[in-house]
Amino acid sequence: MICDKRGALGGGVLMITRLLLVAFIAFVIFGIASVFYSHYIDVRSAESVIMGRNFVDCLAPEGIFDLDAYPEEEMDKMISYCGFSGDLDRIFARVIFSESDEKLATVYQGDSGALWIREIYKDSGVKLGEGLGQYEPGYFNSKEYGDYPVFVLKDSKRVDAKMNVEVLIEHE
Repeated sequence: MICDKRGALGGGVLMITRLLLVAFIAFVIFGIASVFYSHYIDVRSAESVIMGRNFVDCLAPEGIFDLDAYPEEEMDKMISYCGFSGDLDRIFARVIFSESDEKLATVYQGDSGALWIREIYKDSGVKLGEGLGQYEPGYFNSKEYGDYPVFVLKDSKRVDAKMNVEVLIEHE
């Protein structure tokens, strides 16, 4: 049997283009399907730690919080004061400056009711499934790692104090 080499070569080229076309269509189908079958990644805990550190840098740059210069009407608008914007309804943040057992100042923003909901969830001991576990809020409290030592300028006096930062970020 005699085989024409030019005809075999042309058939091979057509086969390669068909394979490339089928591979392209398969990648498009898998790409579209991956949008619907994506993996949930929870970043709320990391986000709360990063925001807590940003609050420390915002309120006490160089380790000094000037209470006299901080506007009295901004005590309950800390997140906005530090320049954060966006969906602030899902965030609760509070910073407590204290000297020994005496509170010097408290600045905060958000719904503090989210804290007791978190405590009920944490203390219940009920293990939620993967689907419901994604609604657990991200939480950061500097007491777990040690409060930040700062100086507070109050009535033109420099006071050694500790800065307790607490940030809770709810689900979207």
